[in-house]
Amino acid sequence: PGFTKASLCWLADVGLSPASYQVRFTRDDKSGNVYEDRNFNIVSLLDGYLDASNDKSVVEEMEYSPTDNVNRATLRLRSGVVGSVERIELFTNSREYEQGNNDDFYAAESFRQVSLGYSAQGYGRSAVTNYDYTCVWNYTRQQDDANTASGSLVVAAYLQSNDAERFTARAGSSVPQVNNLLQASTAPCVVYQTSFKMTKMDRLN
Repeated sequence: PGFTKASLCWLADVGLSPASYQVRFTRDDKSGNVYEDRNFNIVSLLDGYLDASNDKSVVEEMEYSPTDNVNRATLRLRSGVVGSVERIELFTNSREYEQGNNDDFYAAESFRQVSLGYSAQGYGRSAVTNYDYTCVWNYTRQQDDANTASGSLVVAAYLQSNDAERFTARAGSSVPQVNNLLQASTAPCVVYQTSFKMTKMDRLN
């Protein structure tokens, strides 16, 4: 995960710097809790990383309803923007958050991303690729400016079980080494980290 564009939805082009995009959050009037606008944010983020051109978003359609299923999002991409990938199914397997001191907030989500498209093996054949990763966000409000916040995103990506078996096999053998298989299946195979700065914009009506 991360070695091809959009294999990590939240870090769609690893190494690209800078990337600029907007994000939105809303506060529930009853509970006071703050929620992200995921329908807006994922599309904005992908456009920011994948360079939407001609005023066309790279996402043709986004399906996500927190009231129906908060753990699933479907994205249909504009043809040719990300190789042969036409659709992304994004599943949240777990989430947690923690309030640090008054100016720090942490959030984490574990995802399974299923990228679907056309196979290079011939017309009519589909290609399905699974990616598993965990995102950890840290937000820190700036004490000298109430309208800005800094933060970081750490993405830990994991091997699929069949890849873990292959990576733990000895040279010249297809038999996985059991003592290394558990670690290869559960420990991150690669970790990415990026920093960001957020500036509050005027609220849109």
